[in-house]
Amino acid sequence: MPSVRAARRPRPAGPCDAVKPLVRAGRLEEAAAALKQSCKAGAAAWEVYLWLGRIAERSGRLYEAERCYARAE
Repeated sequence: MPSVRAARRPRPAGPCDAVKPLVRAGRLEEAAAALKQSCKAGAAAWEVYLWLGRIAERSGRLYEAERCYARAE
């Protein structure tokens, strides 16, 4: 019997969507600037802190990353 998958609807673009490719490309300063813009655009605080934690972790600032992750919870 063939399997039937439900069609996935595209997720609407969120304010932090511009950050993801910048972080993946290693452009961390630009990603942090994009996060500041996301805050102004009304991004959820947990999402901003999650990305700030990822940026801090990739920059080797582990204590700062831990604090950001804790605030994202």
